[in-house]
Amino acid sequence: MGTERLTGLRAALADEGTALLGAFCGIPRLEVVQIIGYTGFDLVILDGEHGLFDASALPGLIAAARGAGLQVVVRVPRLDPQVISAALDAGADGVLVPHVRTAQEALLAVQACRFPPRGIRSLHGAVAAARYGTRPDYLSAANTDCACIVMCEDAQALEAIEDIAATPGLDAVFVGPFDLSASMGHVGQPAHEEVVAATREVFAAAARAGVAAGVMAAAPGAVAGWFADGARFVVAGLDTVMLREGAAATVAATQIRASR
Repeated sequence: MGTERLTGLRAALADEGTALLGAFCGIPRLEVVQIIGYTGFDLVILDGEHGLFDASALPGLIAAARGAGLQVVVRVPRLDPQVISAALDAGADGVLVPHVRTAQEALLAVQACRFPPRGIRSLHGAVAAARYGTRPDYLSAANTDCACIVMCEDAQALEAIEDIAATPGLDAVFVGPFDLSASMGHVGQPAHEEVVAATREVFAAAARAGVAAGVMAAAPGAVAGWFADGARFVVAGLDTVMLREGAAATVAATQIRASR
């Protein structure tokens, strides 16, 4: 990080006292985003990789998240500077870049998040993030505000994790245990002991590099343990899963099905 004075989500992730609880949102409805905020989550990740929306839905969803008191990260569908720029132009506090496997890819992700001379992000002073031209400090503040988070979810990334974590300007490494488990030969077993051990190795590499670590918890009961292991942000839920489980619990509580 050097001596740069960070702000926004970048500053929060750099703070060792941070403990952000997040949720993935793949349903393109502002009501879903608002519910995530109003029920106590700190951060929402708008899922542009697996979610049911594209960049055109982002401004409204981000505005809804802001109104509900949430930090907003967009998981972009791929490592693509134009796609990353579009998410940040829409007003996201940061991006989550999937399947980053090498330090070179991590550096490209960081550069895509920063305006020149620190990066290659395209400049536009009248987008939503700039309050359509009414934020005079936008071009300078965006570099210190917007967080670049890369996902470690491949066995190849584990081999390069020290170099990935040490990428200049990177804010956090986030472990995706579901894809990681598949890549390690344990398909559908995100809580497998080898996957858990690998996640802790990622945390250790992040700590050595002075960047934040995060993870998707396999179950809500695992969240506290990940924070204890050094995570600064943990994703504890997915909107579709929370909706399914809530609906199933409601049906079960009626005891109607059992009596049929």
